[in-house]
Amino acid sequence: CDIESEFVEYTRENQKGDFRVDSIFNEPFGDKKFTHIVGNYPFSIKGNGVEMTAKYGGIYPYQLSNILDSSFVLANLKALTDNGTLVLISSNGLFYRGNKETLFRKYLLEKNLIEHIESIPADKHFDDTNVDTTLIVLKKNRTKDTFTAHNTQDNYTQEINRHDILANDSTYNL
Repeated sequence: CDIESEFVEYTRENQKGDFRVDSIFNEPFGDKKFTHIVGNYPFSIKGNGVEMTAKYGGIYPYQLSNILDSSFVLANLKALTDNGTLVLISSNGLFYRGNKETLFRKYLLEKNLIEHIESIPADKHFDDTNVDTTLIVLKKNRTKDTFTAHNTQDNYTQEINRHDILANDSTYNL
């Protein structure tokens, strides 16, 4: 699913599957669930957080931000099977901005959804962006209380216990 028809056509020509030109917020596949979702949503676009909260209130207990990064993540999480895995290229803002994004990070930690986070400097991997990004891997129904964080710039990897962040960091920075 992508809002750009050229991307969907390219994918149809090179991959097997059901591809749609649409927004993930329109739930173009209905109630169908996926075991794996890979995405690259548009970073830091503005929208209506109240509307998004109403849409995802069944799975998310807090008010969503008018910056739709967390709403994109929730839309994809909603489309995952119970043991599904979501891999997203994400805006770094989702991992440090205050206010409503603080509560979103708390939600990810409380639900034990984070499998892996990897920082990606702008000058290292992508030709078409000049901002730092983050690769985040989320998995439903995890039992392990730690996740891996990797800093690509410094080639540094650490196992982080989610309970340590929940207990010691009121901003839940990731």
